[in-house]
Amino acid sequence: MLRRAWDGYVNTHTLKDKPTRGALGPLSEAYLKRVVLQRLGREWQGRPIVAVQVGGRFTPVPPPSWSSEGSPDTTTYRLLPWWPVSDQDYREL
Repeated sequence: MLRRAWDGYVNTHTLKDKPTRGALGPLSEAYLKRVVLQRLGREWQGRPIVAVQVGGRFTPVPPPSWSSEGSPDTTTYRLLPWWPVSDQDYREL
């Protein structure tokens, strides 16, 4: 679920986190935030969660030994902006 939410976000936003697909952009952002909140809950170390930030690290999977394909051997990172959290974000979780 988290992977699909992440893919939905990166496929509807630029690298500067601007939506590119009309209404789908804000929906994918809200979905990713709600998936993260569903996993975290309402508190972290006894304090209410008031904002979340999501990041990812991506390392290419090497091709199989029988393939002549090359693969990049670099890991890339992406850190999304902080998103405020309200009670509305938890509805129906």
